[in-house]
Amino acid sequence: MNLYDVLGIDRNATQNRIKKAHRNLVKQLHPDIGGDPIRFAEVQAAYEVLINEELREEYDRTGIIPKRAANNLSAQAHQLFLQLFIGVVQNIAKSGQDPEQFDLVNMIEQKANAIIANEIESGINSSKHTNEILNKMINRFKSKEKGKEPFSHAILRSAITNNENHIRQLEEQRRVINHLIVLLDDLVFEAKTRTTTVVFTGSSTTYGTSYTRSW
Repeated sequence: MNLYDVLGIDRNATQNRIKKAHRNLVKQLHPDIGGDPIRFAEVQAAYEVLINEELREEYDRTGIIPKRAANNLSAQAHQLFLQLFIGVVQNIAKSGQDPEQFDLVNMIEQKANAIIANEIESGINSSKHTNEILNKMINRFKSKEKGKEPFSHAILRSAITNNENHIRQLEEQRRVINHLIVLLDDLVFEAKTRTTTVVFTGSSTTYGTSYTRSW
């Protein structure tokens, strides 16, 4: 299955072109309006790969649909949306404000971007920097017994592996968050008023909703 052919676009299509093609096909194929459910599923799978820059690059490079793509990525993004939505609404309610006065889509997107900026990127950079140091220092430990590897080498290599696993986990979280941000682009929340600005500064690996308000 060629994902570009599924959406009826060429390989150089922009993200806006991908979104437009997806919207048009969904209007024709959605099962709720009597469309073809198999064709609809193919369109959804193609869209979820091509709209994500990292997944698209992997697909273009290998010609293979990434295993982590499609339904799994959407399911995680949907769960993340629910977590952020509930957390944002609860925090607004605690402040004594009416959640309906806020642009909740914008707030969720701000929170998602704050997680990437304040947690994901800093975590990846920190782990990479630590591994650079560990790799440089590992051979400075020597065993007094000639020809014997010091016990420290195995411990440090284990630490390096743990950091590499942590980086992969953070990169996967970033893919999920970026996919949610893409999905939010098609979502609008009609607030009663839009006079409140919320600036997120907090972050959490469990996608918490700590924030500061500026009125």
